[in-house]
Amino acid sequence: MIALAQVYLETGQADRALTALTRAEELDPASADLQRWKGRVYDAQGLDAEAETAYNDAIRLEPGSWINRNDLAIFLAYRGRLEEAKAQFSEIQRLTPDNYLAYNGLGFVAMQQNRPDSALAYFRRSNELWPNPIAYRNLGYLYNRENRYAEAIDVLDKGIALQENDLPAWRWMAHALYWIGERERARDAWKRVIDISGARLAVNPGDEDALVGVAEAHVRLGDLDQARLDLDRALLRPDRWNYFHFYVARIYEALGNRASAIEHLREAFEAGFDPVTVDRDPWLEGLITDPSYVGLRSRFPNPRG
Repeated sequence: MIALAQVYLETGQADRALTALTRAEELDPASADLQRWKGRVYDAQGLDAEAETAYNDAIRLEPGSWINRNDLAIFLAYRGRLEEAKAQFSEIQRLTPDNYLAYNGLGFVAMQQNRPDSALAYFRRSNELWPNPIAYRNLGYLYNRENRYAEAIDVLDKGIALQENDLPAWRWMAHALYWIGERERARDAWKRVIDISGARLAVNPGDEDALVGVAEAHVRLGDLDQARLDLDRALLRPDRWNYFHFYVARIYEALGNRASAIEHLREAFEAGFDPVTVDRDPWLEGLITDPSYVGLRSRFPNPRG
């Protein structure tokens, strides 16, 4: 039943996934794996309280399992509860000292807390333990954030060599190529984003990452009408997190809707998103001088962990 629920979830059928898990729970109510998957389903449905309870139930049933803590840590990090997420990733590190995912998680938290040097160290350590596309992708994102575009391209190339259809890696690659002046290569990268997103959406029409990615690619390629349609579909999703609002804000700014862009940045900041990332983003260079944004920004000091 858990395997069936996984298939349902990965194809955007969260309600059917929950039904399968509920039936399985009647047979094995003490299954930590089942509770962890219930957490993922509730997460996809935007039911945060239920998801957190299920993740904690999984840990209670199997406290020595690192994967249960990893799911909870990611859930917490995506909601801006960074110190709680850091504690879980640190416990994973204690339980499994050579776990490359623990270092990726700690790096993600450090990045959200505006500690780029610590984040870089964690991501590099993850790759030392096992060269993996997640760490390369995260390094590429972080180098983009720091306007170190040549370094971003280098690490993203390495990650894409390991996972050819890594959607976020191609998105960060397109940005880096654009801002380093490789505009035609950037267009090719955004076209690749559209192709990969299309394949993912054929499997799961509600794939949030794919919806945001394809909207962003269309807006950068000048297909504004299609970008608006993609964005409308993305905004129907219930399971939003702080980076989602940041990406949507960039799309709205490119579409000329600054009021909506600033509104989504407000939601991102309230959910724990690092405002320094906005300050440094070249796509938002015009927006950050807008009086409405300046007033918003004054309410959110730079985060530090």
